[in-house]
Amino acid sequence: MLGDFGTPEHQIVADPNRLWESNQVTTWRLWGYASGERWRPADVLLDMLCECAEKGGSRGGNLLLNVGPQPDGQLPPEFVQRALAIGQWLEVHGEAIYGSDGGNMTEFITRGRQTTSGNNLYLIIRFWDGEPVLRLADLVSRVNRVTLLTTGQELEFEQQEGVLWIKGLPKERPTALFPVIRVECDGVPESNVWGKQRLWEGAPSRIADWARTRGTSVYTNEK
Repeated sequence: MLGDFGTPEHQIVADPNRLWESNQVTTWRLWGYASGERWRPADVLLDMLCECAEKGGSRGGNLLLNVGPQPDGQLPPEFVQRALAIGQWLEVHGEAIYGSDGGNMTEFITRGRQTTSGNNLYLIIRFWDGEPVLRLADLVSRVNRVTLLTTGQELEFEQQEGVLWIKGLPKERPTALFPVIRVECDGVPESNVWGKQRLWEGAPSRIADWARTRGTSVYTNEK
């Protein structure tokens, strides 16, 4: 019988029916302290936190991060270093995590993660490509303002036919960890049908009509 909340270990699996938290280790293998251990880098640990927030929504999505104290009772310096880096990131970008309502509503999986809070959509960029323009598909809400939360810089944008073009991004990544862009909408962010149901999710029958228009070949001009 299921308990009050879910506690998956070593994986991040959202539970749509109850509150949940993912139990993870800060090292590569063990829950307790072990000499010679290898530590996961700060960006990997932060990504776990962001993924929990992205998948969590109103049903939780906390990260329970384990650390084994040294034999003298002190926290390992490797853990402290990583925890401080993530804490400093949260001081600037915490609004994208704390109290957020989940995300994964636009075509952004190849760039990073996303969360929402109120009228804001947060783009947590894991992979910074140095290009001045970012293309964001599937957002149908009218955008009022776009800000690079990492630096406070207000960004130019253009919105047309379900695509948001964010302009003026710096070439160099503005933080050692994940930069965040805040997209302020005129209401709670909404996405189109492709934003809500990806090609690799849901029942295949929902894209049967689209498949029939493609014909029986990989080429669109062959029926």
